[in-house]
Amino acid sequence: MRKSLDIGLVSALATALIVVAPHAAAQSSAYPTKPVRLIVASGAGGGLDFVARQVAIPLSESLGQTVVVDNRAGASGSIAAELASQAAPDGYTLMFLSASLVVYGIVNKTRYDLYRDFAPVSQVAAAPYMLTVYPGLPVKTVKELIAYAKAAPEKLNYASTGNASLAHLATELFAYSTGTELVHIPYKGVGAALGDMLSGRVQMSFLSAGSVYSHVRSQKLRAIAIASATRAKMAPELPTMIESGVPGFLVTQWHGMLAPRGTPLPVIERLQREIVKAVQRPEVASRLALDGTEGIASTPDRFAAHLKSEREQWEKVVKLGRTRFLETLRRVSLLSSDKAHAVKLELAKGSLVVLSQNPDLGEAREEIPVEYQGDGLKIGFNARYLTDVLQAVASADVVVELADDLSPGVLKPEGDDGFTAVIMPMRI
Repeated sequence: MRKSLDIGLVSALATALIVVAPHAAAQSSAYPTKPVRLIVASGAGGGLDFVARQVAIPLSESLGQTVVVDNRAGASGSIAAELASQAAPDGYTLMFLSASLVVYGIVNKTRYDLYRDFAPVSQVAAAPYMLTVYPGLPVKTVKELIAYAKAAPEKLNYASTGNASLAHLATELFAYSTGTELVHIPYKGVGAALGDMLSGRVQMSFLSAGSVYSHVRSQKLRAIAIASATRAKMAPELPTMIESGVPGFLVTQWHGMLAPRGTPLPVIERLQREIVKAVQRPEVASRLALDGTEGIASTPDRFAAHLKSEREQWEKVVKLGRTRFLETLRRVSLLSSDKAHAVKLELAKGSLVVLSQNPDLGEAREEIPVEYQGDGLKIGFNARYLTDVLQAVASADVVVELADDLSPGVLKPEGDDGFTAVIMPMRI
């Protein structure tokens, strides 16, 4: 009797498995059965949005469901990433991102982890960065630019699209790699940066090829190198940075697709296959080329490896900048210490530790939340530290600027007398 019951139980379990397994497979093979939401980590009209829409149209056709583009601008795409990270991992919410989001996650604290909370689908496209100079600058090659910069340290201004932007870190990488000292002029976007480049107020920049090449063709800017592994199809006469004597210098504004972690593998594989078909369409490839962008459509594994290498490269650049900044803070503490009053500033992860010793007030220790803001630190202070901090930096190689706003959720000075300041190295 016992033996017959066991056989019956095994038989029932086997039947259940046979029923359930095809059902799960059928769910993945039936995907999608409703519209798919593609959260784009930028506003409408930008380069990332342009690529996303070029891909969304053929994806809608091949998937048989509408791919709805949902633009979520702000914080270099961080707002979009946080939203997408909270979505159900069912393939019906995806995120379209650019290299800028990797950089943002290195420089700023986020409530999501780009590498833990998402599954790579595909690197969809890439646009190399182009090194351009104002035509009035007497250089035509990278070698000549390096020589000019070394002969006149801190005389060359370069434009970026903002503090801690990809353009900013790309030029800092160039400076570190070549031993040159350049002056950073941040702008709020490509348009503003190009305006001053064209007028000669700034002399050089690393910006995406699509955004600058029309000005190169009209001879309003001079291109001297491309930051890709091979020469660009749009400008085959232009040498790469590697060919120009800067080993390993690769900077591209790439675009890719991620899904929330836990999205079924068959769904991810289906999406990747359809992306390959989309970027191979002649009409899509030609439209991307007009913007200086080339379709990639990598596998999930290759995209994961690319994301890892990007993080490693930009972490090194950011670490170099922070090391120099920390050295500046150490100089600040030495300059501000005396027998009567000593204040020491220590830069810790996510906070600035103020150690103060006063004969009247005794010892005090305060951890102040900080937000890295490009070259410097954005810090929320309580007014009682104002004298200490200003005294500490008075004769050091840094400047303190009051900021216009407090960053919600990051900087929380105590009391109504709080203020926000940016401590910025004068030369970084």
